[in-house]
Amino acid sequence: MKKALAFWFIFLAMILTLSCITSCRSKKVTETKTIEKKSDSLVHNTSVKKVVEISKKIKDSSSSYMPDLKTGQGKDCDSLCNEKYRNALKSINFYKKSGENSYKMFYDEKTQFLYTIANMQETINTQTDSISKLQKKQQSIKIVEREVQVNVYPKWLLGFAFLGLLFIIFLLYRFSLIFKP
Repeated sequence: MKKALAFWFIFLAMILTLSCITSCRSKKVTETKTIEKKSDSLVHNTSVKKVVEISKKIKDSSSSYMPDLKTGQGKDCDSLCNEKYRNALKSINFYKKSGENSYKMFYDEKTQFLYTIANMQETINTQTDSISKLQKKQQSIKIVEREVQVNVYPKWLLGFAFLGLLFIIFLLYRFSLIFKP
């Protein structure tokens, strides 16, 4: 019996050694997951330019001397022309007012001057320019998630490993029966 047991141990050791030396495990398979995302987007840019122009307050006055007319055709013609001329100048007598702004024009017969007086308050002019641009932007993103190495064993090798495990359990059971006290 000891010879048979020694034979079986030697036989199993040889099978185990041969299977380890000659077993062909397949290549390691590496899987790389790469995700590539391309996206197009429209970007709307708006720029607003606001220009505020403030003019200063204006107080202006002017006067013009209006001399008698001399036509060179005699005193009768000159007096008649001057009379019509002075009546026309007398009709230029007005006053305009809007808010704080006023404008006055009149003729002074005694001094023979035509006066213009203007009072203008400051004004604020606002000009707003809006420029809109629509741009197309492209983005390309590559994401490498991970590399996985997968070891693949042939099914026949896994079967032999399972049978070897069962045989070792059987031998342990048999040795426990031999060495019972």
